[in-house]
Order: sequence, then structure tokens, then C-alpha cells
Amino acid sequence: MVRRHAHRVAIEATEGVMEFCRRGWVHRDIKPDNFLVTDEGAVKLIDFGLAQKAKKGFSALIARKSKVQGTRSYMSPEQIRGKPLDERADLYSLGCTIFELFSGRPPYTGMSANDLLMQHIKSPVPSLKTRNDEVTDDLAELLQVAMAKDRDKRHNTIEEFLNQLRAIKIYEAGVDVPSAPEQAPEK
Repeated sequence: MVRRHAHRVAIEATEGVMEFCRRGWVHRDIKPDNFLVTDEGAVKLIDFGLAQKAKKGFSALIARKSKVQGTRSYMSPEQIRGKPLDERADLYSLGCTIFELFSGRPPYTGMSANDLLMQHIKSPVPSLKTRNDEVTDDLAELLQVAMAKDRDKRHNTIEEFLNQLRAIKIYEAGVDVPSAPEQAPEK
């Protein structure tokens, strides 16, 4: 299922997160477990238990440190630090999720919870190409930007990321990507 539908899953996951953020929310727990995926690759975003309204304008400037919550393997540096969050925090987590979709494992692992969190804050963003040489440089570079440590160096919006994701080729030439199975005729 993964190779056949990975691009579609990545796009539909991004569309779901984008729509949620367009409504003025930050999910704060984007991770593989919070997407339901059918055998055909249709994707639904779930689990809004940590979601909060995005703070904008003056309220973002005066916001107090928030309680650090989320799943350590996918948390953005600003979320770990308890800073006010916007859709770029969800984009970082989405980048980690898509990285795992194409590599089979999260971008960071650690010997302890604190070690893992520090890697999100300080370690260089790993290249997807080092974990999967079948993907294109374009996909690897797109994820590098989405997972930038400084949110101001990420895409400004998830929609901007989505437009680029839709436009790029995912797999290198010559990589055999199985075609989707034929649909059975309706009776």
C-alpha cells in the first residue's frame, strides 16, 4: 500500500491539516497515528484533543508559555519550548509525518525523552535521501524546509507547502511504482 499510495496519502493528509488550520486552529498533535487511511489511500485527520485556537496579532505577542503537550517524535521546536503556535508548528509535525511515510521511521530518535526533544531543537534536519534513495531531491528539499528549526524559514502556510508537494515528482526515474489495482466493475 505504501508506495502505491504514498503521494496521495501525503497530499490528502496535508489537505486535512490545511483545512483545519484555515478554520483558525492548531492541531498540536500531527502524527501518523492521527490519520486514518483506507486501503485505497483516502485520508482523514482525527484526534483533536490537544487542538487550540491559533493566537493572532496582539494576543500572540502577549500569550503566556503554554503547557508542552504533543507527541515527542513529531513536535516542533516552538511547541517544545512552549511558545505560541501557528500553522507552521503543524507543518513541522506534518513534515516529520511525511518523512516517516517515505522512510519508514521518524526523522529523530533518542535514548531518552529529553534527548529526542533536544534533537528537534538542535540537530540538523536529516535528509530523506539518506533514508530512501528512491525519492527525488525535490521531495527531500521540500521536507527540509517544512522541518526547519526556525519557523520563519518554513513555508509561510500549509497551502504553500501543499502546492509544492502537488507539483513535484516523488520518485526518481526508473523506480518501479506499482500502478493502482483496477477497480471492479459496478454491478
